Amino acid sequence: MISLFALVIASMLLVAGCSPVETACPAIGYSSTLSIQLIGDSSQVSEITVCGGSNCVGEEALQESMRSGYAVQAQQDQDTWTATLFFPEEPLTLLATDSTGEVLFETQIHPEWVRTGGSEECGGPMSAKVAMEL
Repeated sequence: MISLFALVIASMLLVAGCSPVETACPAIGYSSTLSIQLIGDSSQVSEITVCGGSNCVGEEALQESMRSGYAVQAQQDQDTWTATLFFPEEPLTLLATDSTGEVLFETQIHPEWVRTGGSEECGGPMSAKVAMEL
């Protein structure tokens, strides 16, 4: 009787190991980091704005994107600027201005994102680096 019981338990464990298991993903937001390296004379650049999606091209659309939270200001550390984005939508638009607000450059990019956490099934934080020639 005991061997029959052991056989039933072993069979159940084998079957349970083959059954499909759903991945439970945490319901939490995560941020991704974009590093922008400026190459050349960047002394005139006082601000870089990063905006996601095609709806932020042009000054008026960019201002609306900033009000709605789809555009962020990058933080400067010498010639590298870093922007923290939540679920970035491509293409990304980079807008650099001088201290008077004059646009120095505006360009769209498609960064190569690298996973820095999380999983393929659930997503997670990503990072990307781009270089801009001035």
